[in-house]
Amino acid sequence: MKIRTASGLALILSSFALFGGGAFVAMQAIDEQNRQEAQRRATETQCLRHLEQIPNAHVQNAGKLTVTVSPVTVPMEALTTASMAVMMCPTRDLVDLCLGDQCDNSKKGTVTLVLKFDPTKDR
Repeated sequence: MKIRTASGLALILSSFALFGGGAFVAMQAIDEQNRQEAQRRATETQCLRHLEQIPNAHVQNAGKLTVTVSPVTVPMEALTTASMAVMMCPTRDLVDLCLGDQCDNSKKGTVTLVLKFDPTKDR
């Protein structure tokens, strides 16, 4: 067998191993993406469940998430509630926070906490 034939045959055989390795790496990446998506969905569900358990909270989820807590009796506790809401929802970014008596047009004069969340941009 000539050297060119032997080296060509060796390169062809090694290409099969490299092709198989590449397919394995690609499948691992696809599996990891699926696991991350499942984790993101579970985290989002848990976020909504926690937000709905906030006392006097009304949660609206239409792509953008709006949480309205009314009436607020202790404003410092409302800020704690807002901080906890941000920590409970890592799949969302807090884009607007309003605490006062003019945050909800339907409840003028009542101190209200309004939190608006958007989905995180890094997805």
